[in-house]
Parts: sequence; structure tokens; C-alpha cells
Amino acid sequence: TVHSGDPIGSAAVVLHFDPQTVTAVTCQAAQNAWDLNLCSVDSTAGTIRFSALAAAGKQGDLPLGTVQLQHDAAHDTLALLAPQTLTATDIYGTPVATQWGWTGLKQRQYLPYIIGN
Repeated sequence: TVHSGDPIGSAAVVLHFDPQTVTAVTCQAAQNAWDLNLCSVDSTAGTIRFSALAAAGKQGDLPLGTVQLQHDAAHDTLALLAPQTLTATDIYGTPVATQWGWTGLKQRQYLPYIIGN
């Protein structure tokens, strides 16, 4: 989820997982909060990408989507997914200050949570 009091025009998140320990990955982009929102998985590189756009800017709680991981039993589910990069901008492309956080944490489901200042 992206959260900001100021309108956000775009958000891009790259999450990393270890392809040696994760056996399957799926992502689903949340479509209702954005004009365009995509997610993709690169199982070889161990990355999940979310790219979201809101032409007029959106504010409040804006979900990016969900990720489901399957892993071997020897690894901790919380250690499997790590934030790699985060970019958020206003509607003019000016970067918005952000920090990492997580919501909706469940076994094999992780939701990025971005807070814009």
C-alpha cells in the first residue's frame, strides 16, 4: 500500500527474493486505486516489480498489490522478501520522500507500504 497526504503520480517498487530458496512466486497488481498498475516477476534474477501511475495524482491508502511466495520449509517466510528500490513521484515527476513499512503481513503474502512525506 502507498500512503501519502500529498498526491502521488507514480510509484515503482522492486522487491528481491532468493531464487535458491523460493520455489514459486506470483504477483497481482491492485487495479482499483491507480490509472495503470503492473507487476512482474523475474524468477531468474529474484525480483518482483510494481509500477503504478495516477495521471491526476491520488492520495490516501493506495494498494500496489499482493505477492505470494512458496518456499522450502527450512527458510523463514519473513526473511524471504526484501525491498530493493522504491521511487515515488508527484504528478510532475518530482520525487516524493518515502520510507519502508509493511502491512497485511500473512504467511506467503506481503504488501509493500510506502509513506510519502
